[in-house]
Amino acid sequence: MLRGVAHFTSAFGEGIKDDNFVERLGQLPARKIAQEAKLRLPGSMGYAEIMLINYNKNRKASLAMDQLHIFCC
Repeated sequence: MLRGVAHFTSAFGEGIKDDNFVERLGQLPARKIAQEAKLRLPGSMGYAEIMLINYNKNRKASLAMDQLHIFCC
């Protein structure tokens, strides 16, 4: 899970607002993130995608999924 956080933060860097990150992802239990990540992709990229999806919920300016995949692969 920590590698997923590392992928997420290194891909978007300054584009992530700390307050929003803590507010949106702090509400989710780790077990739910793990279950959803296993359904998406294996490994840390699944965790990074789930974090990105939950971070982007109800936001006007969302972060792009493509940027996450370009950075990591």
